[in-house]
Amino acid sequence: KLRGGVLGDAIGSGKTVVTIALILAGVDKARASRDFESGRSSATLIVVPPSLVRQWDDERKKFTRDKLKCIIIDSTATLTKRSVKDLCSADVVIVPASILEESDGKKRPYTVHLSRKAGAGTIPPAPATYSQREAPSIEGKWVRNMAPGPTLYVGNDGKQTKRDEQAYYGHCYAEAIANLRSKKFA
Repeated sequence: KLRGGVLGDAIGSGKTVVTIALILAGVDKARASRDFESGRSSATLIVVPPSLVRQWDDERKKFTRDKLKCIIIDSTATLTKRSVKDLCSADVVIVPASILEESDGKKRPYTVHLSRKAGAGTIPPAPATYSQREAPSIEGKWVRNMAPGPTLYVGNDGKQTKRDEQAYYGHCYAEAIANLRSKKFA
């Protein structure tokens, strides 16, 4: 049984209203699957560019007449103020994509908080490169230690260290998420 999904299309093609309609279509079933005791949320997580967080919430209100309970988490500070019960009782949680790498100067609060809650090791900063970028006409998967190719193909000037940094970041992040999912919060 498949759950979740990603909707991507051109600007103005109706992604927001389609997503809202899908959430509304399944909201009763989602609400029935909530489990406050185990900390299981059925909320739909909406990740958008920072400039679209408020706009997305305005669209939600416009199309649903506020029938969906929404929480906006615009920073790690906002996240830490929310309880598990808050998150479990939401239908929609909207976050800016930038929350993952926000910085207070020396630390990245979200990944520090995630590591602490998950009981995981330190998550390194996400590499500021495009090591996973592919040319539009090329399909395939990144393979560790592949021979450096043209920039158009590997997207990082053939620097293996950049690919390794990206892979290590992904590994640490995935490990923390797996640890977090095995925990129960009340």
